[in-house]
Order: sequence, then structure tokens, then C-alpha cells
Amino acid sequence: MFPGVQKIPLANIRLNPDNPGPKPTEEEIAELAANIALETLKNPIKVMPDPLGPLVPGVAPHPDNSRLKSNGTPWALSDFRFLNLSGELRQLACQRLQWTEIDGFVLNPTAEEAVVIVRLDNQVRDKGWWADYQTVENLIKANPKLTQKQVAIRLRMNVRSVNWAISLLPLLNAEARELIVSNRNNQNKGIKGISESAASRLAALGPGSAFKPGVKGAGESQALYPFPPIPPETQNLVYQTLVVACDHQMTGPQIDDLVTHTLAGNDPAQFEPAAKVQKARGAKKVSGTIHHPTHLSQTGGLSPSGDTAPHANGHHQGLLAQPNHVPRLEASAQVPSTDETNNWFWKWMAGIKFISEVRRKLKQGEPLTRWEKVFALFYGIHEKTKPVLKALNHWLKNTLGKKHYNFLRTVFWVILIWALF
Repeated sequence: MFPGVQKIPLANIRLNPDNPGPKPTEEEIAELAANIALETLKNPIKVMPDPLGPLVPGVAPHPDNSRLKSNGTPWALSDFRFLNLSGELRQLACQRLQWTEIDGFVLNPTAEEAVVIVRLDNQVRDKGWWADYQTVENLIKANPKLTQKQVAIRLRMNVRSVNWAISLLPLLNAEARELIVSNRNNQNKGIKGISESAASRLAALGPGSAFKPGVKGAGESQALYPFPPIPPETQNLVYQTLVVACDHQMTGPQIDDLVTHTLAGNDPAQFEPAAKVQKARGAKKVSGTIHHPTHLSQTGGLSPSGDTAPHANGHHQGLLAQPNHVPRLEASAQVPSTDETNNWFWKWMAGIKFISEVRRKLKQGEPLTRWEKVFALFYGIHEKTKPVLKALNHWLKNTLGKKHYNFLRTVFWVILIWALF
């Protein structure tokens, strides 16, 4: 009834409670509002009829003509209530500007199509792995008959992540889910510094999943949703373990040790990750005091500050959490070298996929050699300029011809390999 971009009353649009990822902050809303006030809204939002009731109170259809209201007048946009599919931040920014209408497309998708629309639009700005897991949950709620492979195809995700999501989601109670997004101020988009692969290890605390990531076999009927019932005590144990993992910013192997400790019947809060790190990395003694290497975030980057702040549950948040039992260096022994002072840059460079040896040295606090730093620098530049290099490669191929292009490429790789050696 309303094709194309429409002027939709903001008062008639409800925010989507199932929109994945962390909610917009006041700073983000204020920043976008200022931008819209300066340049107006350039990207219309997308809405659908509100599943809780598409008509505003007091409006009803004509008994004999569905294109008219009960009073015989034509329908207007103001007669309908909508659910925001794409554009939560834009809606909040326009409401802050006290707009009464907003440009938007009125769509009429199925429940499954609505999840996919939200997913594809959210991919414009990465919201982190937890938003992906929420999207998986929303999709299998809309269509429980999908296989994990079909879910991955529809959401443009890899099957491994879908498998991890379906294994972990049933184990997370409301407190655990709130904890995961309780701290947005880091590079993991509100995942409290814990990576997807590290968090997935917590699934070992549950009964396990019988689902296979492939297509169902002949005559096989299994639904991905509703999830199998999980005892509250199991979910609470997962939550307690997650608290410890988040507080100490644990890596995958550290969480494996924590899970083993917990499955043995021990209290997760009594696990001492510092002792594990010391044993694994080999702590250095300086003036009789044990020196622990600097903690790293999951992406290999350092927090800009070592400060921590308690969240609602009384646990630490922030990229670095310093447990009370970790011994500190004496002031007289703290003599950082130039390599240690500037090492944050190389740890940031290693946040992208990198050769295992350099990443290992960074995680263990070992200084990099001059050539390792050069390699890291050029590798980082290459990763961040891939589109430009790809275009240059295509131009050279068309300009030089296949024969000369292949010769030039061979020479390039020979020189690069010689330089590396």
C-alpha cells in the first residue's frame, strides 16, 4: 500500500527488542543527531508492520473493503504501528532532534526474512560475535527446521560459528548474557575482552550438542529451537565460570584449564590464572620479586589504561583486570626497555592474522627483533591496503599483458623471499 520512501510518524515506530548487539550509547546518539542536523538524514530506515498489533488504537478495517477504514476513509501511514528493522540509531537520533517523521521503507517480510534483513544491514558496522550469536538465535526461533549449514548460508556466517553459537546459547542465563555486553568500551564490541573462540570453550560445561553442522540425513527430524532444557544450576555454573574468564581476560587455553578445574568440582572463583600463566610462560625473577608479563587482550592489543571499574555484579570490567593475588614488581626493579615501552604498537599490528612465531613472542612478552618488526609493519600495511593492491594488480595485468605480468610477478616473489631470508 505504501511503496517507496515514506514519511513515517516516529511516534508509530517501536524499537526492535531483538536487535542484536549492544544498545547505542548516549554519545553515539548525540553524535549522529548532530550530523543529521547538519546534513539531514541520507539513509532511510526500514520498518515492518508491528507483530504486536499493526493498527493504532481506535482504527479498524471496513467490513466490505479492506482498502478503506471502518469510517469509509482511505488508509494513511498514521493509522499503522511499525517495528524498526534497520535504523535504531537513526530513529533515536531523530527523536532527540524532536522530529515527528522519518524517511523509511515499509516492508512486509516473514519472520525469517526479517531476521536476515536485520543481519545484512547490521553487517555495515561490525557489532561483534555476540551480535552474530543473537542473530542465529533469532533465525532458528523464526524457522526451527533449518540446519546449521542453512543458517550459515542465510546469515553469511561460517558453519563453525553457528555450531559454537548453538552449543553455547542454551547454557547462558539472563545474567550471563548481560555480563557479555556489560562493557562496550573495547575492541570486541561489548564482549568484555573475551574472544569468540575462547567463550566457546565454556560449552564443555554443558551436556553437549547432538546437532551436526551438515544437512539432515534421510528421515531425520531435529529442530534447532527450542533449545534442550538446561538445569538452572548448570547455567549458574556457566555464569560463575564466565565471570572469572571475563575478569581475567582469559584466552582459549586458559579457559580450557578453568573448565577442567570447574568440572573437577572446584569453585571457579578459586581458579588462579596467574599461577597458570607463570607456569606456562616461565615467570622471570627480578630482585627477588616475580615479574609477570603484561596481560594481553584477545586481539593482541594492550588496554590504554590498566584501570578497572566494578560493574553491577561487583566484578571488574575493562580490557585489563588485575587480580589481587598477582605480585607486583618492586619500584626499583621496574626498568622498562625501549622495546617494552614501544611494544604496544607491535602487539596492535599482530592483532591481525599473523605468523605464529611473532604472535607467540608477543604473548610471552619477548621483544621482537628488528626484522620481525619490519615484517610486521609491511604485513600490516599490506593487510590494510588490500583493495588498493588488488586494483593495482588488476591494472598491471591488463596493461602489461599476461606474459609480462607473470614474469614481473615471479621476479617480485623471488626478491621478497630473498629479502625475508
